[in-house]
Amino acid sequence: MNTRHLRALQSAASQASSRGATAGHTLVELVVVTTLMALLTVLIAQAWKPIGHATANLREEAVGLTELRLGLAYLREDLGAAKRLSETDRDVLHIEREPHALSRYGLGEPRTDLGVNYSYAEGTLLREDRYTGESFAVARGLSGFKVEPRANGGARIVLSTKAGTEEKSLEVVWTR
Repeated sequence: MNTRHLRALQSAASQASSRGATAGHTLVELVVVTTLMALLTVLIAQAWKPIGHATANLREEAVGLTELRLGLAYLREDLGAAKRLSETDRDVLHIEREPHALSRYGLGEPRTDLGVNYSYAEGTLLREDRYTGESFAVARGLSGFKVEPRANGGARIVLSTKAGTEEKSLEVVWTR
C-alpha cells in the first residue's frame, strides 16, 4: 500500500472514532432528562386531580337527581289514582286508590283497595302495594322522605337527596 492511501485510511478511522464519541449521551444527561420527565409527569397528574373530583361530583349529582325523578314518577302514578291519603306511621304514606283505577291497571274489579304504602328506610324509598303484595325499592340514595298531612285530606310530600355537594329536594302537594 502506498503512503498516501494509508494516511487516507487513518484519517477516515480517526474521524469515525471522534464522531462516535460525541454521538452518545453521558449518564449525567440521561439522569437530568429522566428527572425532568418525572417532574413533568407529577405536575400533569396534580393538574388532573381537580378535574377528577369535579367529574365525580357531577356523576354523584346526576345519580341523586335520577333517583329523585324515579321516586317522583312512582308517586305521581299512585297519586293520580288516589282516593285518600293518610300517614300510617311516622313518615309512612298510605295511598288508597280508587277501585276503578285498579281495573285500568288490569288488576281486576275490587270493591275496595288495600292501598299502597311508601316508607323510607336507610336512604331507600320503598313501595308496598298491599293489593298485589308487591314490594320493591323505588329510589335509593335519598337523604329524606317526609309526609306532612294537609287540611281536607291532602298531603305535602318531600323527597330529598344529597346530590354532589348540595342538598336537592322535590315537593309534591296532593289536594283532595
